[in-house]
Amino acid sequence: MNFLQMRNAKSLYPICFFLALILLFLAPLYSSLSLGNVIYSLILSVSGAVSFFFITKDKKAISIWVIAPLVAALFFTFSVPLVQNDFPVVSITATGQKNPESISSEVFVQFVTNPKSHISVSYPGWEKRPGVYVSYQNQPNTITFSGQWSNDSHLSLTSHAYSGIAKLKIGNDEREIDLYSSNAHTINIPLPDGAVSWKSWLQRISIFISLSLLFFALTTPGSGRQSEIAKLLALCLVVTGASLWYVKDISYTGDLELVVLSGNGSPSKMSFDAGYGFTKALTFPVKTGSVHTENYPNSSSSEWHLEVSDGSFSRVLLDGEAIQTEQVCDFSKESKGCVYQIFGDNPHIWLTDGHIKYQLVNVERNKNTDKYFVYISKNKDVLTVTSSRAVIYSAAWERYSQWVNSVSVTDKNNSEFSTLIRISALKPGVYKALSVNEKGEGVKLTSFNYPDFGSFTAMKVAFVLVCISFVLLTYFLFAIMRCLISSAINAQSKKIWIVCFGIFGWLLIAMVIGWPAVLGWDGFSPYIQAQGGQITLWYGIGYPLIVGGFLLSNMPQVITVWSFLATSVVLLGSCSLFFRYYQGKLAWWGVIWAIVYIPLTVIMLGMLTHLRDAFNGLTLALFMLGSFCLAIYWRKLNLNAKLFFTVTLFVLGIALALLRIDNVPSLIFIAIGLSLLTFKPSVKLFSVLLLIAMSWGAINKVVEPLVYPDRHRAEEEKRLYASTAVMNPLTGMLVYGKDKLDPQLYKDIYVSLNKIMDVEYALKNWSPYNVVYWHQTASERPLPTSEVSKQLTKLYFISAIKEPVLFLHLRLSSFTAILGKDIFPLPPIASPQFNILPGLSDHLLSTTNPWKQTVELMGFGPHPHLSANLMKSLMKWSDYISSNYLQILMCFMAIVFFKRAPFAAVIACAELIRATVFLFFAPASVFLYLYELQLIGFMLPMLILIESKVRKYKGVGNDC
Repeated sequence: MNFLQMRNAKSLYPICFFLALILLFLAPLYSSLSLGNVIYSLILSVSGAVSFFFITKDKKAISIWVIAPLVAALFFTFSVPLVQNDFPVVSITATGQKNPESISSEVFVQFVTNPKSHISVSYPGWEKRPGVYVSYQNQPNTITFSGQWSNDSHLSLTSHAYSGIAKLKIGNDEREIDLYSSNAHTINIPLPDGAVSWKSWLQRISIFISLSLLFFALTTPGSGRQSEIAKLLALCLVVTGASLWYVKDISYTGDLELVVLSGNGSPSKMSFDAGYGFTKALTFPVKTGSVHTENYPNSSSSEWHLEVSDGSFSRVLLDGEAIQTEQVCDFSKESKGCVYQIFGDNPHIWLTDGHIKYQLVNVERNKNTDKYFVYISKNKDVLTVTSSRAVIYSAAWERYSQWVNSVSVTDKNNSEFSTLIRISALKPGVYKALSVNEKGEGVKLTSFNYPDFGSFTAMKVAFVLVCISFVLLTYFLFAIMRCLISSAINAQSKKIWIVCFGIFGWLLIAMVIGWPAVLGWDGFSPYIQAQGGQITLWYGIGYPLIVGGFLLSNMPQVITVWSFLATSVVLLGSCSLFFRYYQGKLAWWGVIWAIVYIPLTVIMLGMLTHLRDAFNGLTLALFMLGSFCLAIYWRKLNLNAKLFFTVTLFVLGIALALLRIDNVPSLIFIAIGLSLLTFKPSVKLFSVLLLIAMSWGAINKVVEPLVYPDRHRAEEEKRLYASTAVMNPLTGMLVYGKDKLDPQLYKDIYVSLNKIMDVEYALKNWSPYNVVYWHQTASERPLPTSEVSKQLTKLYFISAIKEPVLFLHLRLSSFTAILGKDIFPLPPIASPQFNILPGLSDHLLSTTNPWKQTVELMGFGPHPHLSANLMKSLMKWSDYISSNYLQILMCFMAIVFFKRAPFAAVIACAELIRATVFLFFAPASVFLYLYELQLIGFMLPMLILIESKVRKYKGVGNDC
């Protein structure tokens, strides 16, 4: 009888019991049979029997969609790190013995760990002093540490003229250390991380079984038949688990710090390979210390001791290497040699095996570096010692990134230094050995695994959500194509084919011309932030986290692919709805609209642009279209579909609130407006809407402390950004209102603005279109205090009330420029270089540094676009036709047709609310601020026609 066809849970139980026993021994969790062993097996077997019962209940076979929850649970389980709760006992014995040159036999020891660690200390014969334990009498005596400690914990032993000989035992590893030194310093001995015990494996198995049951319950209805939504949910769960497993061990890039440990002389040049070979743009001059290498033949001893006078030293361990004795380099164990860091202004260094003693050449200190390293290696009987002050540093935000895979360091004669190691201030006491490239020049770079900052953890969560969004967008695109094919069958094949080829054609043309991306203004800012694993709040919380999530794939082009899918869903989704309800001549007008509209807007360029405003506009258009579809088809959807799509839109709203706080009023308006038009008012409805509104409104305050724990700095950044929203009109009031404003008001504005910039410079270079004048002098002033920020906001509203005509003129000049053309121009000013409308730009077209360096560092290569001339033509055309006036008129038109298409009117009104926010508070006239208008303008006429016909013939009444 086939096991998977058994329907009796009683038959499953004994099989699961024995499977659980086998699993426990294979793990292995136990080494012998015991009562506890049997109890755990009974628990696992009951859980397993219940799981298999759900699998086989009313089923004759297992489909891929039934296996999907198991796969998802497996990925989730392996994404949870195993608990490391098995720690060795650590003891230090003060032997009472000492070096002949030592004055005493004292031993000072400090256990350095996280305050959350749980450590028990037994120290008979030792004296406890603040932060340290001391043994100086009644020796020998032993201090013992046991318990659980955090990663990167270490013992700190003091080495000075009074130190004796100590015996260190960590678990079964025991060694003797002579702590004497003529120069006081500390010896740090890293402690091993905890080992995985049987309890950790039991935890993992329990998680797997629990999640399997949960996922089966979520994806399998009571009938046992899985709907399309259930299958989609199962796929999303698998992708979620797989993406969590993928990112769990990824670390941020961090800064690059290299030590040259071969050759002679001083490095003068460093070149990077960021995936396209070593290029001229990624070749940098180097200013650092020199390196000196000596060979000592006939050095057959396997153990060599390092001695330092007029200074001190510390052993630097290979990352992941077992703990080693500080002074001894044992070549019977050290195949890769030993690295030491030397401290002191002018140290004297010797190397001895007890018979031979070599004095090493002291490399003179250099103003460019204060670090000093010694590297000892051995090849047969030849001992090689390299002394180096050649330490090279590159900041991740300036001259290093995650895409750099190799580095080449050469001297002034272009001779390459072949032995390099990587160190990091965030991982003291360890290094990464770098291997020489087998083909070509340079050495391969390896990364450290740093502890995650809160913001980098959030980037990992964003990566998971991005992966889920790819699944959903792909599903929606296939569903849309299926709908279009269905419409094509109904005597509309020509229209459907023309629309599909037209929309995909324009978007693919843009992809070919603009691939891999368009990055204008400071579009690289979130790229740079991702390299350090931390964000700033200048562009809000959401965008740098989302871009950081995309970049965990190591392919920035993925953002462009996502935008292509999302844009296709918006455009084709609108068309598929339209052709579902319209045929004949009106349908042909829809075809013409779909073909003509796209090239006459900036959609082709906006899809390629990696900027917050473009990404936000596209996401907001998706939210609006999704909300419209959910509202108009609510009564036709089953409960599971309603829950799934409602939760999807709610999460999308969370993302939009994090992207821009000014999205929240529009989001809440859409939720309330569509709900009141779809449901009868009730306490339950208003409670749910209140909860949704509170969630969207408060999400920034919830997430911000988690990803940006420095609250003082966070408040400073937010005040700085808030000041830019009121600074431009206030400066304009000073420029054009000198003879109109009340003298005291003029003085108050002048004094307040002068606290955040050089106001005289601003008055000479002010523009209604940008705040470049502020950037020029803002660094000369301290960050705005809370009082200054409040005063500027107060003056903003006072000036608007006292001089409304001038105020509106200033704001309308800036706002209409956002729409494409300033139709309320102000009198000319003296500084035309700043008084220009910010146009569209692309740093990938740059041919000079520093932008060319940044482009290549961020993985786009020396020649990113297929044709620079074609890309410039697309930019020029988009800049020429960029306008939102027609789209704004469509929004007003939709409101006029409220009775016929109230859902579409709500969407239009929500967009006008957002436009109003920018009318009063936009700091500059950036066209892409309202990029969603370009997409809304395409779909709004169709939505109005669709809703009016649905209501006319089928009705969309309130759902009781």
